[in-house]
Amino acid sequence: MFPNIPLLQLNEMLAHDSLSGAVDKLLEGASVTSSLSPSKVLNDYAKSVVNESKEISITISRSSIWNAALQFYKSAKSYPEKLTFKLNVEFDGEEGIDGGALRSTYFELALKEGDEKLFEGATTARLPKKDMGLECYFELFGILVVHSIVHGGPSLRNICPAIYEYIITEADMERTSETLCISDIPLNMANADLMSIIQKIDVCNTTTELDGLLEDEKFMVIINASRWPVTKPINIQSKMDLLNCLVTEELIYKRLHNIEALRKGLTYLGFLDFCRHHILVAKPLFIYESQHLGAEQFKDLIQSDSKVSLTSEEETALKYFDAYITQRETATKAQPPPPPPPPPPPPPPPPPPPPPPPPPPPPPPPPPPPPTTTTTTTTTTTTTTTTTTTTTTTTTTTTTTTTTTTTTTTTTTTTTTTTTIKIID
Repeated sequence: MFPNIPLLQLNEMLAHDSLSGAVDKLLEGASVTSSLSPSKVLNDYAKSVVNESKEISITISRSSIWNAALQFYKSAKSYPEKLTFKLNVEFDGEEGIDGGALRSTYFELALKEGDEKLFEGATTARLPKKDMGLECYFELFGILVVHSIVHGGPSLRNICPAIYEYIITEADMERTSETLCISDIPLNMANADLMSIIQKIDVCNTTTELDGLLEDEKFMVIINASRWPVTKPINIQSKMDLLNCLVTEELIYKRLHNIEALRKGLTYLGFLDFCRHHILVAKPLFIYESQHLGAEQFKDLIQSDSKVSLTSEEETALKYFDAYITQRETATKAQPPPPPPPPPPPPPPPPPPPPPPPPPPPPPPPPPPPPTTTTTTTTTTTTTTTTTTTTTTTTTTTTTTTTTTTTTTTTTTTTTTTTTIKIID
């Protein structure tokens, strides 16, 4: 019913003595909240804090901005009033009069260097580091954030949502747990085992799977160190509670000392109380959100210092520029939405199937068999027979020739006998 009224402020209104008084407070709060833009609410707070009648000037080197900032805010702890003085910044070795740009540059560089030294994790979900020796620096960093915002400088806009919720709700763990996200856990070697068990628990669907997983002693050490109740069983019904416990331990409890130090620094100048009563204003100062840049936001980014006097020509140019930006936004809102793009053309018909490939050529004829080797053996036998008589001598010579021809399958033997008879008178 009252979505624009922060919960803490809503609770205070409902605590009124009478019902009618509570209703009046609710209606009053709703009308005031809806009639003021977040930038107007923030500017009103800054004007109520900053003392324009007093100024303080600092000269710093760009190479040692962080050390200079630490010294300045250490002294501000014992003399907080100096945070309300109008700040003029001069960079060592550079010429220029601070009309607001140098001050914004100082805040931007100091916040960037502090972020690099004190925080870790994704660029849009920064987490305070776990180191115990950084507490004093986190308090000074919180004072720096307040000082920058009340003087029109940049804010953080990249804190992990769970850290912001813990600070803004005064350690309400129930509300903080609603903003926990596994992906906000930094991916480094120190968290390798933790991320492994979280991922494996997340995909378990039965108690048996969980039991098998928890047989690993290394995982049980992590669970026992996560403030998981000793008497509470681990089963599929308590799976989400276990995951929540592990993530809370890593994102909140292991960094609690530095989170508390940061919270303490944000209390200066009543800034944290202002944030708790104007949640819609405060949230974009700490948490990254992709937003549309409207005319008013654009003009807030380029507005000049109110104390800088303008010539009549400059005032005329500024008015024309202001009217042009507003007119462009109005014209953009009045334009009808562009027509939907035409449907894409139908896809071309598929190409015809390729012709079937020609039949393969017949296989080549088998090679001729190797030639057959024929061996011919010729054997000649000579037999001589001599017959002697008293009157006649007969000499008979017999020659026998044997030829053997061999083939692969048939053997033929031919024998020829020749007889020669010589008669001598």
